Amino acid sequence: REILERGDRLHRYLELSDFEGKDVSFIPDEKERSLIERVLHMPIFEDMDYERVYPEYGYYDPDFDSTGSVDLLFFDKQGNAHIVDYKSHGIDDPAYEKQLSVYYRNIKRIFGLEDNQIKLHLLSISRAIIKDIDNPYSE
Repeated sequence: REILERGDRLHRYLELSDFEGKDVSFIPDEKERSLIERVLHMPIFEDMDYERVYPEYGYYDPDFDSTGSVDLLFFDKQGNAHIVDYKSHGIDDPAYEKQLSVYYRNIKRIFGLEDNQIKLHLLSISRAIIKDIDNPYSE
């Protein structure tokens, strides 16, 4: 239970974080503050278009008559969309890639993007590592 609570807390900290200013002073625990700071300084976030950052981007999926939420959707300076799914620790479960494909399909539809304009990532918060996932619809 404590591990789940910590994971939820870290996830919430990233949701509240300012990716441009990288201010983490609002995080009370020093170790957790340091961890989130490490994540915010990862190379993937260096090329962000800070005007187009959408934490917890909610959407409606007409194919399944359901709603969903992307942990982080941001666009880089070249106009590519990056879908980032936060995980507390492990990022190797194949189910995570399936979830990303659902996000992919919806973000492509909503923003009218081409397949090559969407990048998929799994982010392990506690390990501060990112795993790029292949486009589920590429040939």
